[in-house]
Formats: sequence, structure tokens, C-alpha cells
Amino acid sequence: MENDRAILIKKASQFVEESSLSPAEKKLVEGRIPFAPDAVLQMFVQVCEEDPFGVSGVVKNLQKKLDTQGNLSRLHEIVKQERREIEEALIPA
Repeated sequence: MENDRAILIKKASQFVEESSLSPAEKKLVEGRIPFAPDAVLQMFVQVCEEDPFGVSGVVKNLQKKLDTQGNLSRLHEIVKQERREIEEALIPA
């Protein structure tokens, strides 16, 4: 029987394969799935189960972070912006 991590990796990979991402984007995500922490895999699978287009948003955010090329100041700004967006989505207007 497969362990929980293997099941998460399999589900995450399946969402990526079935997505409308470009081959380059699929390769980008698939290469990182086995190295993602369990909590990240669980979140990814949950987002994709709730919203089939969620994988595109996740890839967009990942690409923005990779584009910083290690610039910690820019990476910090991206994370702060993501936090603000999440807070705005969770707090009713």
C-alpha cells in the first residue's frame, strides 16, 4: 500500500498533467513536486480539487518567485503581496 506522501505526489502530478499548462510550465512544476514538503503538497492537492484552474495560479506564483533569481528583497515583497491578497480574500468586506 502506498504511503500518504506517495499518494499526494501522485495526485499533484496528475493535476499538473491534466492541466492546460504549457509543456515548459508542466516540467517546471513536475520537477519540484517530489521535493515539496507534505504541507505544500496537501495544500496544492486541496486547491486543485476545489478549483481545477488553481494549478495555473500556483504556477504563476511559483514563476514569479523563480524570476527573482534569489533576490531576497524582491522575494520578500512577493510573499508580502500574497499574504495581503489572502487576508483580503478571507476577511469579508
